[in-house]
Amino acid sequence: MDELITTVVPTYRRPQLLRRAVVSALSQSYGQLKVCVFDNASGDETEEVVASLIRQDARVSYIKNERNVGAVANMMRGAASVSTGFYSFLNDDDFLLPNFYQNAMNGIRKSPRVGFVCAKTVTVDIPNRKLQLRNSEWQPRIYEPSISTMSKMYRSHFTQTGVLFRQEMRQLIGLYEKSGNDILYMTMAAATASFLVLDSCGGAFTIHPQSYTSTGGISQERLVYLYEALISTLSSVIKMNLADDMKVHLLSLISNYYYGMFELKRLAELKAENDSGSASSEPLPSRVTFAGVLCKLHERFPRKRHALLAKALDWLTTRSRRAAIQTNLAGWSNFPNDAHIEMITVGSSNLEFAQFLQQFEQQVSKLSGA
Repeated sequence: MDELITTVVPTYRRPQLLRRAVVSALSQSYGQLKVCVFDNASGDETEEVVASLIRQDARVSYIKNERNVGAVANMMRGAASVSTGFYSFLNDDDFLLPNFYQNAMNGIRKSPRVGFVCAKTVTVDIPNRKLQLRNSEWQPRIYEPSISTMSKMYRSHFTQTGVLFRQEMRQLIGLYEKSGNDILYMTMAAATASFLVLDSCGGAFTIHPQSYTSTGGISQERLVYLYEALISTLSSVIKMNLADDMKVHLLSLISNYYYGMFELKRLAELKAENDSGSASSEPLPSRVTFAGVLCKLHERFPRKRHALLAKALDWLTTRSRRAAIQTNLAGWSNFPNDAHIEMITVGSSNLEFAQFLQQFEQQVSKLSGA
């Protein structure tokens, strides 16, 4: 008998996007699954939308928090509830492609010792009708834990939408990274277990005006939250059963990521301070990086007393941001003309969206050359 998979779907106030995500899981060619929706006290029509899905398919279940516990805690609650041999995370605004679970389970049958399976994903920029195929530098094969594998995962991580985990991974790396960051969580996973990369696309990560990425992502979080998350994640890694060199390298990657966030927040705060004339009460660390140097210059030469230099620093900051945007734009292509992007929107019916998924998977396969 086929192993059962749990699709963990955390959600908050996105009822129609949630419907799309659940339909994509129910449309999997691998039918041995259950979809568990974890509602973070939305207080809208989310419960009614899921109730309608449950009436159509008994594989759907629903758990509602009495109060909003935060996005990461809600995701961790979902992971902790998994009782099946395998599970995956599906954000309520993303969707799976129809053959993801089947391809992943076929790979596990051939390579039963792997801790997780990674499929490539496609980023869908809905407003701009653009696609970006991710993870093309990963060759389809088994990867063993090593410093080079960790570093590669850090540079080009697999989004959680396209990853199927064994239940045992929870004991190795925890329920999730404390800040909710999939870059760090996947880097931690790559440090602790062998994994299989598939030569296929498993899901889509969507960008839309209300998405977490569009509204600032992790950089919008409060400083105290980021500090607590950093300490929690470092503590978890210290407790891991890893060789010393692996552990040190993993700790350095995690620290590097968080310090990058601190620097970006510090730059934003310094500009706000200069504009308003008020000083921040929360100190932030800074390193010898471009952003770190800008932070130090802003601190050393206040805008009011060094107006010309302040303009130069503003120009450098803007140029740095534009360079980052150009880097992020690399690898984008136009949405295929014969793939109906309007089916991704919330107006399509369950059947229409399921049919669209089949067509979209074929289009992505052509683009990737798989």
